[in-house]
Amino acid sequence: MGNSHSHRKHRNSLSQNNNSSSSIATPPHYRYGAHHYPKQQHCNRTMVSSKISLPYGRVDTTLRELAAKAEGFGRFAIGGLHGPLYHVTNLAGFFHDGPGSLRDACRRKEPLWIVFEVSGTIHLSSYLNVSSYKTIDGRGQRIKLTGKGLRLKECEHVIVCNLEFEGGRGPDVDAIQIKPNSKHIWIDRCTLSDFEDGLIDITRESTDITISRCHFSKHDKTILIGADPSHVGDRCIRVTIHHCFFDGTRQRHPRVRFAKVHLYNNYTRNWGIYAACASVESQIFSQHNIYEAGQKKVAFKYLSEKAADKGAEASGRIISEGDLFINGTQSGLIASNNLECNNFHPREHYPAWTVEPPSHDLKQVLQHCTGWQSMARPLDQTVEHGAHDEAVPIYPFQTHSIVASLPYARVDSSLRALAGSAEGFGHSAIGGLRGPLYHVTTLADDGPGSLRDACRRKDPLWIVFQVSGTIHLSTFLSVSSYKTIDGRGRRIKLTGKGLRLKECEHVIICNLEFEGGRGPDSDAIQIKPNSKHIWIDRCSLSDFDDGLIDITRESTDITISRCHFSKHNKTILIGADPSHVGDRCIRVTIHHCFFDETRQRHPRVRFANIHLYNNYSRNWGIYAVCASVESQGRRRWHLSIFLKRQQTREKKQVAA
Repeated sequence: MGNSHSHRKHRNSLSQNNNSSSSIATPPHYRYGAHHYPKQQHCNRTMVSSKISLPYGRVDTTLRELAAKAEGFGRFAIGGLHGPLYHVTNLAGFFHDGPGSLRDACRRKEPLWIVFEVSGTIHLSSYLNVSSYKTIDGRGQRIKLTGKGLRLKECEHVIVCNLEFEGGRGPDVDAIQIKPNSKHIWIDRCTLSDFEDGLIDITRESTDITISRCHFSKHDKTILIGADPSHVGDRCIRVTIHHCFFDGTRQRHPRVRFAKVHLYNNYTRNWGIYAACASVESQIFSQHNIYEAGQKKVAFKYLSEKAADKGAEASGRIISEGDLFINGTQSGLIASNNLECNNFHPREHYPAWTVEPPSHDLKQVLQHCTGWQSMARPLDQTVEHGAHDEAVPIYPFQTHSIVASLPYARVDSSLRALAGSAEGFGHSAIGGLRGPLYHVTTLADDGPGSLRDACRRKDPLWIVFQVSGTIHLSTFLSVSSYKTIDGRGRRIKLTGKGLRLKECEHVIICNLEFEGGRGPDSDAIQIKPNSKHIWIDRCSLSDFDDGLIDITRESTDITISRCHFSKHNKTILIGADPSHVGDRCIRVTIHHCFFDETRQRHPRVRFANIHLYNNYSRNWGIYAVCASVESQGRRRWHLSIFLKRQQTREKKQVAA
């Protein structure tokens, strides 16, 4: 993605204190792996110098081009990419509002891309809860939320774009409250001011969030990241804040506990207490920002607090790289007293971002091109993913006319049409949709060009094969998040060991064979713990020493479709054992699969919710399906039930 920046030195500017005069010096011009797109089209172009390369030059070309386009930690946020449009047609804001309201859209469980057919103010009488896979897209109208704010609670993949928030009243009322356990969030081009508590609060283990091009004003406690010293789980929090304008807000730009925070190309002016504050164990990387003091001259503040699991108080650390301190601003940088708080660099977490020198031109742009923008709503055109991917052969079935009504008729029309196309609980799985192709060129267990090398990488990848044959795995092959392992076009067999999906999300496995796995606890596909949004499609699985597919330890939102299971005993286990009550969250769909004389577990289930439809199970050795502790299954009265009953009659006839 653009130019590599790994060769560049990043200095800890603890001794750097650019107390300049009112004139703004221009440091050397460089990029961190950024593509240079055209300038923004919807702010005042007379304020945009030709010297400035802003991010997101293409996100307004079509409606859904926003999806997965954030820079920084929130870069995977897809919002309602794979859902239909929801048209907000009224400004109702009370708790019991109905169809056509923003609250009605946000409470729905399915993915939605929410747009507005009206402009005006929505008076919220209570927090508006936003569920997962939603884009709240204010482009094309002018929408202001007042009274209360948005609450992103235990949700993921939410994009909030081009809204205004003003006049929130009541205790603990934030404009946008992100807690607990929410992730993959992008807040872009919003105007936020005058709430009684915070403008944006990110706490209680919520992470992977980007805040970009926002305008903050008329407020005291602007952005809080990390709840309090007792919530040590907030060590997981990661936030990027860039190209924002903090316009005379008093403090917290941001205030940080525990988290890793990347600040770049922001303009903060005339604060009342401080610009940014590093408290217990926080790590702030401040890069090419503009800090312009008013009466209070010190930009950075440190507060010592004691983490609940530590014996002594400590503050956080701030690294300043290329920041500009003007109008008599003093950086306030000091060495941290917390030796356990390591410095982090953004390049350890994402490969590219757009960063400009902190110049007068950048300052002008941030004053006029942040916050809500007057612009037309882009057209909603189908986003053609992977336009340059090679074609995938289509394999038409010719066995029976019933095939005409089978699912997934279009998933082979282009390489990436698989993404987001699963039926059932795994319907949101996108795999490596937004990543480049990785070509597997060798059947070796490891090394460049190998499947293992591709699966261990942290960035999204769509993995395809240039070879056919058998890959002998000496150990479990661990698959990281946002991967598609796509065997279409080749014949790939995995043997020896299987795939392990551990603490990952958004993985698609398609058109592979698994056979001959050896060793204790050796499964063909092992999904545990805490993995989700998985789709396993058109795989052949047989003859492993343990299971073929195990789904346990709070892994959920999984679909298994069109797979062939044979020559095996314990086929599919869902739910670990009676002691793992956390498995009550598990949800799995299994459909259009062929259980071909496998002995048992089609599947065996503890705790989970399971939907089985259109499967064919024949000639089992012990049972077809087993429901154990608190499991809940639903079967659709279709081909699967008919064939099971037919098979039962056949067995009785043989016995007679």
